Amino acid sequence: MASEHPRFVQVQVRGVAVEGASKRLVLLLTDPGGRLLLPIPLSSAEARGLARLLKGGRIGRPSSHDLLSATIRALGARLIRVDLRGVEGEDFKADVILLDSRARRVRLDARAVDALALALQCAAPVRAARAVLEAAKLPAEGPTAPRPPLAVDAADTAGRARLMARLADLAPEDLANC
Repeated sequence: MASEHPRFVQVQVRGVAVEGASKRLVLLLTDPGGRLLLPIPLSSAEARGLARLLKGGRIGRPSSHDLLSATIRALGARLIRVDLRGVEGEDFKADVILLDSRARRVRLDARAVDALALALQCAAPVRAARAVLEAAKLPAEGPTAPRPPLAVDAADTAGRARLMARLADLAPEDLANC
């Protein structure tokens, strides 16, 4: 487990969800106490891919995160962690932290969705900057918290089925705000 850093908080992927009224597809991350939700906006293709990855399934051909994971291994490096370091509007910025074959740390700039898919693929820890949590958080409980009806986590078989059915039924106009 990565050591705690005062600027960062360890977070966990909770699942893919459709946000309440907006019907926006998001990847939900949660803080260690489960008090805050951090929604990362997704396209329908990203949501399908991440839901499949969370489920442990694979598509017929390698995805971008499969390719990157294989490349990292082939070069004798390993993924240490992913850091969500910033957010501007709905654009989340991430760093992929690698340890190369000579034990040097390498920091790569990445889209948050790609970095999170890689972290899931490699079972690597994810941290979020406290400023990111403050800027984009939702309370996990309470009257103002949207209750995503299709939240999915790795153990929620019924939720995964509902999400996959919902994604299959999406029309282009449903994705206007993604």
